[in-house]
Amino acid sequence: MRQRRWGAGRSSVSILGGLCSVGVMACGGETASEEGFARVHDDLTGAQPNAAALVSGEGCDALLADLQNNLLTQVAERAAQARVAAGPYYGGGVFIDDVVPAFDSAPLAPPVGVSITTSSGFSGSTVQIPGVDEGDFVKAEDDRIYLVQGSNLFVLNAVPANATQLLATVALEGDAAELFVRHGQVVVFSRLYGPLLGADEPYSPYYYYYPSYTKLTVIDATGSTPQVVRESYIEGDYSSSRRQEALVRGVVTQGSKAQLDYPTVSYVDIFGHSRSQAEIDAQVDLWALLATEDIEDSRIEDYLPARYERVAGALVEQPLDCASYYRPGPGLTQSGATSVVSLDLGALDTPLETLTLLGYADYVYIDQDSLIIRQTEYGDPTAPVASVKTNIHVFDAEGIAATYSASGSVNGYVSGQYSLDQSSGVIRATTTEDVYDTVPGGAYLGSASRVVTLGSDGGALTELGRSPEFGLNQSIYATRFVGDRGYVLSYGSGIPSILDVLDLSDPTTPTVSGSTPVPGYFSVLLPLPSDQLLGIGQGVDFNASIKLQLFDVSDAAAPTPTHDYAYTEQGYSEALYDARAITFHAHQNLLSLPFQNYASGLTSLDVFRFSATDGFSKLGSAVPQVPDLTLEECLQLLGYPTDPAFLAQLEQDPALAESYLASCRGYNAAAARRGLFRTDYVYAVNTTSVAAYSLDGLSEPPLSQVDLPTSYYSGPIYSPGIPVPQAEPAAPPSEGAEGGPSAAP
Repeated sequence: MRQRRWGAGRSSVSILGGLCSVGVMACGGETASEEGFARVHDDLTGAQPNAAALVSGEGCDALLADLQNNLLTQVAERAAQARVAAGPYYGGGVFIDDVVPAFDSAPLAPPVGVSITTSSGFSGSTVQIPGVDEGDFVKAEDDRIYLVQGSNLFVLNAVPANATQLLATVALEGDAAELFVRHGQVVVFSRLYGPLLGADEPYSPYYYYYPSYTKLTVIDATGSTPQVVRESYIEGDYSSSRRQEALVRGVVTQGSKAQLDYPTVSYVDIFGHSRSQAEIDAQVDLWALLATEDIEDSRIEDYLPARYERVAGALVEQPLDCASYYRPGPGLTQSGATSVVSLDLGALDTPLETLTLLGYADYVYIDQDSLIIRQTEYGDPTAPVASVKTNIHVFDAEGIAATYSASGSVNGYVSGQYSLDQSSGVIRATTTEDVYDTVPGGAYLGSASRVVTLGSDGGALTELGRSPEFGLNQSIYATRFVGDRGYVLSYGSGIPSILDVLDLSDPTTPTVSGSTPVPGYFSVLLPLPSDQLLGIGQGVDFNASIKLQLFDVSDAAAPTPTHDYAYTEQGYSEALYDARAITFHAHQNLLSLPFQNYASGLTSLDVFRFSATDGFSKLGSAVPQVPDLTLEECLQLLGYPTDPAFLAQLEQDPALAESYLASCRGYNAAAARRGLFRTDYVYAVNTTSVAAYSLDGLSEPPLSQVDLPTSYYSGPIYSPGIPVPQAEPAAPPSEGAEGGPSAAP
């Protein structure tokens, strides 16, 4: 039986940083302490070189004590707020949690850069850092295309182009997100929602936390029948991933597992008369007592993300390594946890290496030598002038392991996920900061943006230099760092867009080399050979459709917009926010991107030739070819019965049958997603098929097409590693089609 503990000797300390990073909500400012409800554990932080420094767990007991103390502090704060007769929901006090800005925790798209070409001659994913691959839903290696969609991995043989065929389908657990391929080894990241099959974690509808997991499935696809060789689970939502040679790193974010409720207090009786302070206190005291006992009896597993391995079909929980958890200081971050999970494809029998930062991270930058995690610190929202900082944490990467190196802060927000990188140990970041009049309680003047450089000094990141401000209320639309240069696109109300070129060769004095007005608003910048930049965005009129813009930046002092291509049709492209949707041909100055035409409702894969001298020339559009479903296939897709009696009923009601077929045509509409170039061919990867086209025959029917199975209403809950029957071999290639596996790119 649990012992009830109660006394007047307990006190509280202000350590809301742990609250924000693990347990409850985003918060800031001083904590209202209250006698009787908060137990103080030993201070684990010690002397820190700077306010943003992280503290690693010295053991599970110490870490648990700190996490418990964080929640107990919040109990004291909420109890004190609830004791006010005009409570927080009666026009009285304000809960700190209610005024913190909402935070978008959707998975982040990886940053952008130049396109890579695989050793097979296929075009590869668009990446930020040469040599560091990025996860995507489609990859190519040798003569094969690997594609994840729904809960399946599809393996296709794509050479020759006129005989593309499906080799195998592997059923996956969960909703497949992205994958990597290396020497026939396939790593798939998928998302699972709810308790794991075989885990002892019954779900209670009365408990606010609903678990989600990221699964890593490793598949050996070197043989004729792909085989699952490893299945790993990490609690949290998949965000992004990187691969360098055999090392794969994935980023997983998790919401709070331990979150307090609020006291339920009746401030008036059944006749509408105000309750006395003693009656209010009695209600609050009971809530605080129960919450305190629950917290003091909690275990470390109640707070930290769980990890599992599936061995011989059985789920095996992995032990917690509390020393691999890092926590920020007081009040420095949002709630949750961010984990970087590392897998060595050359040593599949070794455990995953996991580094976890307590608190939600805005973005994780990964290159060959380091991991850089950034978190937004919103400060005290009740202060007269709210201050926002971005805390940056650097971990040195050595193989599969990562060692904490340094932390530091910059004022303001880091503007976008492409706005931070590292070069030769120097961190460059584009920041935006709110500006106020210097007098006490001064008025808000607007925002100012700049590039800041940081270096490591004894475990602390210190500012090395900063550029001039780009202008008051100039919002940052896109940033790219390339070598010793930075490219920043900004715009403001009544001000044309500006492209600034920065000289970062001396990190202590970043300077603006040159600027130019820009005819449009571009959300993505991609560096191209010969000192060219490609911008993807909209024209000057926000109602305009998509626009491609080339910039000549060979002269840093005089950047120049040169050629553009503006769609005349209203539409949308995934490339506006995810540069992986743009694919480049490494040898023929070609690019492709998907486009959705609002007027026709159709999507297409559009292919362009471009050059610094001639600009853009559209070669054509590959429109997905969608076969009509039979009535029985349609009913299965919509979740209706397909028994003979129901089919016979529909035969008597053709109008109803046609309505079902019309629904399926809309539901099963094809959408172009990616293009893969190889020699004189482009493979259009659509939601319903993979089709191969000749570059000079984009308006003609595809040379070959593999239709992907439709995702039906029902299916197996867990069936990893079970191959679907293989497709019939395609007809032999005709003359003039692409050659065999040895065809040169």
